[in-house]
Amino acid sequence: MKAENKERYFKKINGTYFALWSLGAATGSIIGGHLAAISLNLPVLMTSIPFAIALILILFIREPHYDKDGNKNIFVHMKNTSRLILNNRQLLMLMVGMFLLIALGDAMFVLNPIYFEFKSIPIIYFGYLSALAFFSFICGPLPCAFNLRKVW
Repeated sequence: MKAENKERYFKKINGTYFALWSLGAATGSIIGGHLAAISLNLPVLMTSIPFAIALILILFIREPHYDKDGNKNIFVHMKNTSRLILNNRQLLMLMVGMFLLIALGDAMFVLNPIYFEFKSIPIIYFGYLSALAFFSFICGPLPCAFNLRKVW
């Protein structure tokens, strides 16, 4: 976007992306709850369909051309990035903090079914309650994108 002088659109596009991701996750949660009520194996089997389609599609993706030779080797890039993070205390703390936030956030979704089962809540409501959580995520990116449009 920088090369095309369209930097100002980045935050709007990024906010829309996260809002659409949350909408898709919420829809998937509702559908998954209904499928799990039919059979616990059914949601797992249904997720294999998009994985198979994605596997077929990625076989036809080609890497874009790089101008610099240093960017071609992903392992060299990973090594240089890891060295940069390990040598910078602030980046290291940021990385550890992000890992902890992601771990705690994922733990919440993993432990929800155990809690619902303990409270004898029917399995179909798992999807609705997860969807409610994902719909609440939409409340963040969209207003931010709208407010940034006013500022830019």
